[in-house]
Amino acid sequence: MLSGCGASLVSLQLNGCVGLRGEVLAAVGRLCPGLKLLNVRGLALMDEHLRDLAASCTNLRSLCLAWCTQLTEEGLRPLVARNPELEDLDIEALYLLTDSMLTGLAECTPRLSRLSMRMCHRFNPEAIVALVEGTELRSLLVSGVLDEARTTDLVSRVRRVRPHCELKW
Repeated sequence: MLSGCGASLVSLQLNGCVGLRGEVLAAVGRLCPGLKLLNVRGLALMDEHLRDLAASCTNLRSLCLAWCTQLTEEGLRPLVARNPELEDLDIEALYLLTDSMLTGLAECTPRLSRLSMRMCHRFNPEAIVALVEGTELRSLLVSGVLDEARTTDLVSRVRRVRPHCELKW
């Protein structure tokens, strides 16, 4: 399917296509060099699939990896490093990510303006605030990340750094 239109394709929504194997991502990157939006929500992806995609996918502005629960920084970091124009990222339920991924996002994607990190339990408030400081974040979705008291504290800290940031918790 992609071999006929891939060169001109800018948006690809594969969310919920559970029959697709992760190996298809290497072909997506190769056949769709102009891809700006990619949604693979819920696919059974592994780190090597993201590394394969990163080899040729360098124009992403929006990426949804929500519920691709086996992914770690080892797979995600090369992809975000090769896509510095990334503005919108959904990593909901990527349980294995840690604060070092937030540091990598701040370093690699300074134009990041929207981030959904719902249910990423390993993130600490300090790393989240540092990410807000290091990017252009205007929308942050953090429900299910911290307990209520730490979430309230995080919200007030983010508001001090970025008063107009839309927060959902």
